[in-house]
Amino acid sequence: MFENNQPPTTFARVRLPIITLLGKLGSHITFRRVMLGCGTSFVLFIITYLVNFHWPRAITFSYSRATCFTNPVLLPKLVSDTKSHGFNATLTKNITVARYPIYSHATCIVPTQPPAEKSTQIVSLAVFNNPLLKKNIRVLSGALPSLKSQETPQKPISTKDPIVFMLDQADTIFTYRLVANNQQLACDKRGTQLSCDLAKIKLEQSQTYEIAIQRLFNNTLVGAALKQSVATVDPVQIVAASIAADQLIYHVPASLTLTLSKPVQSHPDVKLYALTDKTRRELPVTTILKEKTLTVQFTQPLPRQSVFEFSIPELKAYDGGYLVSPYTLPFRTSGGPKVMGVSVGSYKVRPGSALTLTFDTTIATNQAVKSFVRIETGSGVLAATYAIQDKRITVTPITPLPRCTLFTVKVLDGLQNEAGVSGGSAWQFRSRTLCQTTATIGSSVQGHGITAYRFGEGSSIILFVGGTHGNEKSSTYILDSWIDYFEANYERLPKDRSVIVIPKINPDGFATNTRTNARTVDLNRNFPANNWKSGVTMPDKSYLEYGGGGTPLSEPESKALADYTLSLRPRLVLTYHATGGVVVANESDDSVTQARAYGNKASIQSIGNSGIGNFFEYDTTGSYEDWLHDKHAIPALLIELTGMAGNEFARHQGAMWAISQIP
Repeated sequence: MFENNQPPTTFARVRLPIITLLGKLGSHITFRRVMLGCGTSFVLFIITYLVNFHWPRAITFSYSRATCFTNPVLLPKLVSDTKSHGFNATLTKNITVARYPIYSHATCIVPTQPPAEKSTQIVSLAVFNNPLLKKNIRVLSGALPSLKSQETPQKPISTKDPIVFMLDQADTIFTYRLVANNQQLACDKRGTQLSCDLAKIKLEQSQTYEIAIQRLFNNTLVGAALKQSVATVDPVQIVAASIAADQLIYHVPASLTLTLSKPVQSHPDVKLYALTDKTRRELPVTTILKEKTLTVQFTQPLPRQSVFEFSIPELKAYDGGYLVSPYTLPFRTSGGPKVMGVSVGSYKVRPGSALTLTFDTTIATNQAVKSFVRIETGSGVLAATYAIQDKRITVTPITPLPRCTLFTVKVLDGLQNEAGVSGGSAWQFRSRTLCQTTATIGSSVQGHGITAYRFGEGSSIILFVGGTHGNEKSSTYILDSWIDYFEANYERLPKDRSVIVIPKINPDGFATNTRTNARTVDLNRNFPANNWKSGVTMPDKSYLEYGGGGTPLSEPESKALADYTLSLRPRLVLTYHATGGVVVANESDDSVTQARAYGNKASIQSIGNSGIGNFFEYDTTGSYEDWLHDKHAIPALLIELTGMAGNEFARHQGAMWAISQIP
């Protein structure tokens, strides 16, 4: 049977018994037996399915994931749930035939209302809504997810960074929002982390807020999950800068250093612009940030005599603080030294006096100042010495300028400040030396000099006299202003005219504010007019024995005025008193005409001496004006001002100037 007497193979040995066994089984299997077995299996399946379907279930609801359990259901479309107050049962993982579900493998519990904490609810599944064919599912809800307060709530928070809270478990059921300062903000959930972007509600820095984390279900408020008080961080402040706002920089800066209120981690978009009326040109800079110091280095020298704007739109500190608003620093660079002031005015400079120029910056001492500062007259540059002290240059003429000489003080370009900066220093100033000449015409009882100020060299003289009565200070003030006016307008005086001003004939009375001189004599009652009297009535109607002096011209003041007047033989005399508000002509020569012209210009009444009547309620015997008329026929005007102490020059200036130019 086997060739070469070889034993049979393993396959051959096994094949024969299997074939024999199958033959025997086949002889016992019939169709009836197969159907009986299938029926029995189906009945067992149905019984098992019905028991499983109706058997109650208890599950614990999960907040962190879907709450589903294995629950085979045939023909799920025929099964519906009876809704509880808080949950639905949803059949999932369906097997369909021709898109019709015939089998569901799992059931998921879905909340329809906010789950109540640690509660139990029954959800039922029923076939055809038949209460006899239903399955009860007991849903147990545990503790709601809770939020942990910040570990260090006292630590200030940033208003531009998210604030993060931790949930004790992941939460797929609820949403959360933050409420602060009457504003609401939806928060993001990632696992057990809840992040609320505070930048969206724009809280202020350096404030304390009461915040609440609210829990919501389907956008409906459930309640507060957390309430907490938080403080926001202080802003970043620039507390000092090496260049001040609107500063004019006289040196050549290489950098700008800013001192910050706290360490900063970022400073984007630092800019420096050079500005003109029409352009805004960005200049390159580099920055060095170290702790609380930001150094901005200028990569090229800043242009001189220019305007700049430095800006930082944002600074962010390590603690989340930031600038409340963008920082802007305007500043300028200077040219060379600029004159800020000069020690003399535009007139009345005393010949030979030094003048000092004050500059806006310290002057470099290592330069030839006389090459840049000079005094020029019509005849050339005045020889002078120069002294530098800080911001001042003092120029002292070697030879005094003549009286009433026009001169110009000039500063040329090229003058350097202590930083070596020059340019734009050109400046000039016109002035004039003192034009007046002075003479002491006598002294008072107490030895005070009586000074006459003269303008012009003409032979035709107008004489102005004030301060006869020491308490009528307005008469001195107006003539002091008249002297100053002539200094400023000296060139307008006619060549054949001289104006002489004696502002204070009674210096003793002026010092004590008394009408009379130091010997109680009314000087305007002491002149040898035809009506001179020794005893006189004063303006207050009191009688003053020897008020007119023991004899005419007994007083040194009146004697000096009389002698000086006669030496001049003036074309016209004007005397100033107070307070009648009138101009009175002494009726010599054309005095009445001149009084009328003066009154019109000054808007005051004019009258003649003979028509004075009872205008003054006291005798005016022995007056200076009457003496000029009675003894020498010199025309005179007595001007009564309206106040004892004010300065009425503005009102009388036009009249005084017109009088000074009469033929």
